[in-house]
Parts: sequence; C-alpha cells; structure tokens
Amino acid sequence: MTRAWQLTQWKGIVNYPDSKQTIIPNYDVFNVKPRDGDPDFDKENGFGLVYKSPEALSEMFDAFTKGNNGGISSKQWNYYRDTFAANANDEVFAYKNPFYYTVEHSFEFLRTAGIVQRMGYKFDRTKKISEDERQAIYTASAWPELSFTRTFQGFKLSYKAYGFTERNIRIVATKKGAFPDLKHVMSLTDGKMISADKDTATGSVSVTNLNALRENLGNEIDVMLEDGYGRTAIKTINIAELLNMDFIPDSLTLTANNQLWVKFHYNGEDYTTSDYVSERGIPMLAKVTITGPDGEDQTLQGMYTGSSKKTVNGQEYSYYFGNVQVGEQAGRYKIKASVTVNNPSHEEHAVEYPDKAYDNNTITDEWTRDYTDLIAQSVTVDPDKITDGDKAQITAKVKSVGPTTQNDVLIRFTDNGRTIYEAMKTLAANQVTKVGPFQWSGKGEGNHQIMVNVDPKEQTSDINYSNNTAIGTCVVMGADGKAGSCKGDHASAHWTVTYPTITGYNTDKDRRGRKHKKPIWKYKTVTYRESLALSATVNTKQGILTDPDHPKDSDRESRGSWEIIPWSRDHGKDPNSVTRAGYGFELTVKTNYDTDWESKVPKGYEGTARRMGGSYHGPSKVTAYIYNTYGEKIDTVQMERIAGNADEATWVLPKHTAVSPVTGEKYVDRKWYINENTRDGEYTIKITTDVSGKNGLIACTGKVVTIYGSMYDDTQDLRIYNK
Repeated sequence: MTRAWQLTQWKGIVNYPDSKQTIIPNYDVFNVKPRDGDPDFDKENGFGLVYKSPEALSEMFDAFTKGNNGGISSKQWNYYRDTFAANANDEVFAYKNPFYYTVEHSFEFLRTAGIVQRMGYKFDRTKKISEDERQAIYTASAWPELSFTRTFQGFKLSYKAYGFTERNIRIVATKKGAFPDLKHVMSLTDGKMISADKDTATGSVSVTNLNALRENLGNEIDVMLEDGYGRTAIKTINIAELLNMDFIPDSLTLTANNQLWVKFHYNGEDYTTSDYVSERGIPMLAKVTITGPDGEDQTLQGMYTGSSKKTVNGQEYSYYFGNVQVGEQAGRYKIKASVTVNNPSHEEHAVEYPDKAYDNNTITDEWTRDYTDLIAQSVTVDPDKITDGDKAQITAKVKSVGPTTQNDVLIRFTDNGRTIYEAMKTLAANQVTKVGPFQWSGKGEGNHQIMVNVDPKEQTSDINYSNNTAIGTCVVMGADGKAGSCKGDHASAHWTVTYPTITGYNTDKDRRGRKHKKPIWKYKTVTYRESLALSATVNTKQGILTDPDHPKDSDRESRGSWEIIPWSRDHGKDPNSVTRAGYGFELTVKTNYDTDWESKVPKGYEGTARRMGGSYHGPSKVTAYIYNTYGEKIDTVQMERIAGNADEATWVLPKHTAVSPVTGEKYVDRKWYINENTRDGEYTIKITTDVSGKNGLIACTGKVVTIYGSMYDDTQDLRIYNK
C-alpha cells in the first residue's frame, strides 16, 4: 500500500538502566495519513526510518549510544557497533517484512523501532510534549555480566545477559588478547548456544577441561560471553593459577648399609602422567655433606620412573638414590642430606602449579653414625700342598678398626665358594683377633681357594666392605703327586632370586570406619646368569728371524731361530711355541667375566622391588702350574694382572731376573726359564683361575712348549739362516 508521507523531526530519548539518557535532537520521523484522501497527517503514529545500509546503521548506532559507552574497551565497543551495522545486509529485511519500507519506490529503509531490537533496545512509547512537538522514548538493556569462581576440578562461570527479544548467547574461550579474532575458539558449552527469551537471562557453566584449554590456548586465556546482540563480557583467566599440582617430600631414610631413600607424595588434581611428566621420569637430586675422618661431599641424582599412567591426589612414592659413600676410615661421621624431589632446575622437571608449588620440593635430614672397618688381614693354610684326603690347619687374622667393640660378628670360611666353617666372634676395637685354627680335609684334586669373609651378611656398620675378605690357596694333589686335570676354558652358571614387589592395594576399614590402604605383595622370581672365559698364549720369541750381518736387540731372544724355524716348519709347529733348554717363554692369559646381575629387577609400586645390591666379578688370582718333559710338576707361579679390571683382565708372568750360564749376563723380563739340562720333549703349562662370581666359577686351560735342543747348540756368529 502506498501512502503520502511527511518528514518531521522529533526528539529521541534513550533511557539506560543506570538512569542515564541519550538525547537525539534531530530524530527524523515519517508522518503518514491514516487513509488515502485524509486531509491531515497522523502525528501520533509517526515512525522513524533509517536507510538500509551499514553506514546508516552505524550513524544511528552512534546517535543512540552517544555518551553511554563508558567502561568498555574500544575493541568490544567496535565489535558491538560492527555487529549491529551488519544487520543492514540481513536478507530477512525485504518485501513483506513489517520493518522494511521503500520511499518513492527507490529508497530502502528500515523502521527504527524494529531495528533497535538488534541492539538490545526497545521502542517504549511516543510522548506528546505539545500540539506540534513529540518525543520517541526508547529503553536500553544492560551490558552483559560475567564472573568466575574456582572449583576443585576447574572453574565456574556465572553470567547475566539482558535484552528484549529471543536471542542466542555464546560462551567461548580464546587465547588471551585474541578478541575480536574469533577464528580459533573453544566452546565452553559443548558447541551449543544458550537460548534466552527473558529480559534477564542468568545461569552458570562449569569448566573442567583445563588441560585441553591449556594445550590449545595457553596458560592465560580469555573467556567471552556474547549476548546475541554483539555485546561482550570478557574475563582473563590464568589456568596455571587454578591448577594445584605439587610434589612434596615426606621423609628421608639412611639405612644401616648407607642406602639413601626418600618418600614423597603428590597433592593436586588428577591427570594423565604423560601430559606433565617426561618420558624419562621425574628428576631427583640429593646433595650430601659428610663431616668425619674421611669422605667427600656427594651429589646423587637420577630419574624416578615408577609413576603409573595416572597421577592421582595423595599418591605416594619411594625413591632409592643409591649408597652414600661415607669414606674408607673408621670413626664417627655426621651425614647431612638435602634432597629435592622433582628438581625444578632440571630441564625435564614435571610440571607443578602454581609456581610457589616448587618452594616445598626440598627436605633435609642428618644422621650421626659410628662406622667400623672390619678387615680380613690374612688366611693361611698349613700345609698349602696336600694329597687328596689329607688334612690341613686353617687360621685367619681379622681386625676391627673403629671407636667401638663389635659383638657377635660372623666369620665365614669357604672353599671355592662352599662354606666349610663359621664362627661368631667379639672383635675388640683396634685389635687383631685370631680365628681358628680348625681342621680342613682337602677333597678334590686341583687348586682350592680358601677365603675368609668378615660379616658376609653385612650386618654391621662396616664402612668398607671391600677389605672384608682374604684369600689363601691350597693345591690338592693326587696320589701320583700331580694336580687335577683341566676341565675347560669356559664356565657358566645360573641362579634365581625372588623379589617382593607391591602390585596393588587393598582398602579396608577399622572398627571406627576409617579407611586404611594395605599393599598387595607378590613375589617374582628372576633368573640371572654369569660366565667366565679364559684364554692363554705362549711365546718363545723363536719365530723372530736373525741376521748376523744386521744384528738387533731381539736376536738375544731368538738365538735358536736359525734351526728352530725350519724344524718347526717341517714338523707343522709354530716356532714361537718351540725353544731350547736354557731359554725361556712368555705366558699371557686373558680372563673375561660377564653377568647380568640385577639387570632385571621387577618394577612395582613404591619403588619395589628393591635391589639387593652387591656385585660379582672375575678372578682375583690366576695360577700357572708348570710340568717338565717327564710330566712332573716343577713350579707353581702366581700370574700378575697388568691391564684391565676385575671383570676383564690381562695377566702375565711376574718379573724374573735370569743369569746366563754362558756369559754371566743378567736379564730382567717376564719369562719362565727352562733348565738347560732339560731333555727334548713337551713342557706343559696348566693355567687355572681362582673362584669367580656368584657361583665360584673356575676356568682352566693348558699350553705346550716343545723343547728342541739346548742353548749350547747355538753359536750365533757361525750360523746363517737360509730360507
């Protein structure tokens, strides 16, 4: 329907909830005639129109809100203004929409009373001031309100949103400062809008997905409410300040064997361990200060790896740092340990919130201990060579060095690892105590290692267990006067160990109804292995060519090579294993011990199972038995270790001074020299180790040196070797 219209100006009055007003002095109003043909325009029913364009809506927005945008950031205000101006392009405002008008069939307008609803405003009434003056009264709804409170699992948002129409309220989170860029937001209402139709819409939203918010948006986030009109309420929240994640040490323990343990627990929200804890574990640090006769300050550190997949409030832990090395001198010591759990200085420390949670990660304790050094000084076997089945007397000397007497100390004697005698002794401070003698029957041909061990069960505060053993030997010979035969250059053994391990917990209640957590212990058996290998080489040096025209230092050691090399070649022998009577040979032995001891300790709760400790090593002695060409044992030689360690070592003959029966010259080298009157034939060397490892492994082997001729056959200056 087309009607005549008349443009006039009223005043626009906008009333705000805080009693403020905005006055629009040139509020344009279109008066129309009630019916076609009426002589007068209807002033009471005039209405405002605004051009249907973003620019016109922006100007209208500024007119309506002039002077009433205090306390809102410019970003929020501009977002509100732009949101309202964008309504000009809403396709709903078209032909047949009650708020859509055309003037002169060309110009598109929107009715002011209809469009202001999208600002959160409403047209109230027309007020008659005089016969020629009217006012358009509008009411503005309040700006939305948003607040939050902390909960145990996160936080709760409470909101109030105001308006006069049906609308959809949105609550989202963004990175701090991201607004008005809302491309990357996380909905806090599961992706749903909150529908509201009341003038005042109130409610709350609980947020518990703090980890997801932190991972996607960072520690500091903005939570935003948009009220459906473009008005926003924004609050900045620091997630780190909401979380409570704290590792707290409870106690330190220093055992009688100087093992340092710490117990600690977790206090805070439950979380998936891998989200906040490194794959390598939780870093642990112990700084130990030692005051006493000996010892140095120490730093013990490692990674706690016993965490379960879920870290839960109240979870308890136990961590073993290792043994504190007090020193090697007996006396009174003060040991002070400062232990930091989840060391904040370590680059892989587990996350704790808030930052002050790191302030309680350290615990300190100290102990005063008297340490004794129990020493096995010697063990003797008399005689040290017996025939199989005969008896010998075994005696040991032991000493207790320290400030106090040690009562009921176990003294154990073993033969190749087998216990043969035990005694309980009171060891007076700083005095030598004699243990024995007792009779021992040597059974079994070969080398017997007799060892005395003071406090083998480590029941005392011994400061140095490395000197608690002393070793003696006794060779048991057969009726023919020869040692037992060699059984092999490789020995191995297996053994099993049962570890107690906490695999879970049972919860029960006492008669007062209080809950108690009891650990569930299970026993896990592990098999360990060990092996010992032995190899030996002899070298007569007779494989070195000599040349009288060009003499060299090595000619002295290979004087017989002129004849030994071709003879060895004809008889299929290595010339370096052939020599003359009166010359010597070198002997080199290599031992290799290997074990997987305590590499398979099972893992459970509270640091279980715990390592039993101790270590096993290769032989401490290698013995060579030398037999002449008649098969008679003529000497027993203790080899000397010149390289390697307790597990892998190289052994050679001890240094020996030889005097030439021809020239009278003295030579110092590591050789065994053959008597110059020895007949041709095979010289036999049998090599054996003492007991090694957990099961007293023994390895042995044999080597042969062929005697061909005498040193008197060699006159170097008359012989020329021809290839």
